[in-house]
Amino acid sequence: MDTSTLWGFLLAVALLAMVPGPATALVVRRSALHGARAAQPLVAGIEVAIYAWAVAAAVGVSALVAASEAAYLGLRLVGACVLVIMGVAA
Repeated sequence: MDTSTLWGFLLAVALLAMVPGPATALVVRRSALHGARAAQPLVAGIEVAIYAWAVAAAVGVSALVAASEAAYLGLRLVGACVLVIMGVAA
């Protein structure tokens, strides 16, 4: 991968990270209830996760999941476990 392709990819990831969505609603809610300072760790966590997923996609994890039914099932199970843990914690 040449440098211009990498910079183009990073620019696209940065722009997509700024698009409003459910994460934006969560940050706005947290800020409204607890103040802007309380929302800063949430924003940092969201951005780290977005960039981690982008890097994983860049190195081929998304292609592996698309090609392998077992990998896709594993990803779904891990996601379900995370959601259950978050639900119990809430």
